[in-house]
Order: sequence, then C-alpha cells, then structure tokens
Amino acid sequence: MALQCPQCKSESVVRHPGEPRSMERFTCSTCGNEFFVHCYYIIGEQLNPEPVDLLLCSYRPSEAMNRAKARIHLEHLLAKYEPHRRGSLSQQYLINAPVWVLGVLRRDEFESFSSEAAVLGLHIEAEIEPSR
Repeated sequence: MALQCPQCKSESVVRHPGEPRSMERFTCSTCGNEFFVHCYYIIGEQLNPEPVDLLLCSYRPSEAMNRAKARIHLEHLLAKYEPHRRGSLSQQYLINAPVWVLGVLRRDEFESFSSEAAVLGLHIEAEIEPSR
C-alpha cells in the first residue's frame, strides 16, 4: 500500500531528507500539501547499525516563564516525538515538580527539539541515557 496525500489522494509523495525519525515529513508532488506521518522503522542491514546516543531530556521551570505557558509550549513541541508521554508532563506540572522529565530522544532529535524550544524561551537540558 502506497502512501497517499490526505488532501488530493495522490500517491506522488516525497519524504523530506534526513535521518529516519518517529515523525516524518512528506510533501505531495501533485498539490504541494505538506504533512507528517508517524513511522516505525525495522532495524536491519539496510540501515546504519552504528550506536545512537539517547538523551534523557528535562526542563526546569523558572520565574522567567509562566509554568502553564511552558507546559503548553512543551506539549506542542513534544507531540512530534514518539517517545514522549504527555500524561507524565501534565502530572509533573500538577504536582509542581522542580524538574520536568520530558522523555528520551536521539541526539539529532534533541538538537532540533532544543533549538525550537530556545526560540520560545525554554532551556532544555539533556544527559546521556544510561544503558538499560
């Protein structure tokens, strides 16, 4: 089954270049519609089996930004990344946690995520996730 554009139903869609991610961006060659698709990749010989750094991401609420506003911004940004669990962010907000654990992202995803967060005035911290 080929991927179809949700707008015009054309099967002429192109994936944006880059490393495989949990949320991929596609553009329809027919109508120009841009859309996102949750993707699940099977790791095999066709992909580079090099080890990937996984980063545990966190945010420390500060006086510089209202906590509710920070939560809304973070939920919006994290919606693009599969490993994140929205419920846990809401719980951390409700209990007034001093540090909000955001989830685990690959290094390239973290770089993109933290750049977007910085534009909104949010400083995201990360540490290498210990091996399980």
